[in-house]
Amino acid sequence: MTGHRGTQPDDARLFAPDRVPILRRAVTDLAWLLTRGYGADSALRLVGDHFQLTSRQRLAVGRSSCSDAARDGRARRRLALAACRFQPLVIDGYNLLITLESALASGCLLRGRDGAIRDLASVHGSWRRVAETERAIRVVADALRSAEAGPVTWFLDAPVSNSGRLKTLLQTTGTALDLPWTVELTMNADRAILATGLPVVSSDSWILDEAAAWVNLAAEVLPGITPPPPVLDLQAPDPPPDRTAPLPSPEQGVRATSRGGSGALPAPRRATPSRGAERLFRAAIRGDTGVGQARSRSALWRGGRRASRAAGRVGPGGGGPTPGRSAPPRGAQPPSRGTSRGRRRERPTSGRSGLPPMRPRR
Repeated sequence: MTGHRGTQPDDARLFAPDRVPILRRAVTDLAWLLTRGYGADSALRLVGDHFQLTSRQRLAVGRSSCSDAARDGRARRRLALAACRFQPLVIDGYNLLITLESALASGCLLRGRDGAIRDLASVHGSWRRVAETERAIRVVADALRSAEAGPVTWFLDAPVSNSGRLKTLLQTTGTALDLPWTVELTMNADRAILATGLPVVSSDSWILDEAAAWVNLAAEVLPGITPPPPVLDLQAPDPPPDRTAPLPSPEQGVRATSRGGSGALPAPRRATPSRGAERLFRAAIRGDTGVGQARSRSALWRGGRRASRAAGRVGPGGGGPTPGRSAPPRGAQPPSRGTSRGRRRERPTSGRSGLPPMRPRR
């Protein structure tokens, strides 16, 4: 047969050694978002836009990343092929074969956060036999025979084109090599695989999260393939501590934490008025001006320059009297604002409260 699986002309440029650190950072950021419950599609779009990734690079990042909980769960349920000796085993047929076909064709392979080997081949409802198909089946047969695993059941999706031909090829190879395996065609291979409750050979993320146990068969047979296929290792390290730490509480403060501080907000600095303003405050408190009758001691201290300007003794800079205006004598009331147009008239007051007189009810 002619044709190969999983190779594209731009892969050498898109996944060059100088692009690997950027892709690893993208995998780390995507894992950070997935761990915190962000949607996979929106998170991948955000990360891809941030790092300006192409569609094929985004595909690689999305297939290589997972949340911390998913990674830890898959690591606990992972089995070595040697542990399946004389044990029944199920194989996700298209998932394993397409990965091995890509590996034998020197296509780009990915090693994700969970250690699983994945490919970048796009097969949507259609599969065709390529030059590496028979060799890929024999690689699987040799690995199963060496580990003495079995009986083995292959599951294939019936809606995928050429599934019947692949079933015949698998049965013929199994009979020729005297291997105890069977092939099942089903409308939904993923659910049929999980319904068995047996260890499964697959790298499908949904199956790995739901299966009781899984075997990373592709990773175990790669060392025996010659020439060795290129494997893009995107097993990014854990996010740095400042990104995994919980958000600070309101008592600790968010601004200090974001700046690398201890987490506590700094004590507010008390405003220090000028000497001239301080003398005016003390005079107003003693009753030397009319300001002290309308404001409390704390309000005067906070209101600094406004109170000083209202008294007519401090200029806009706060350092002395306003140019062209003499300070009123000690004990004098501040001058009124006048009655010119555009200015508010002074309202008469009644009593000691300083409030305007109440109008009689009609």
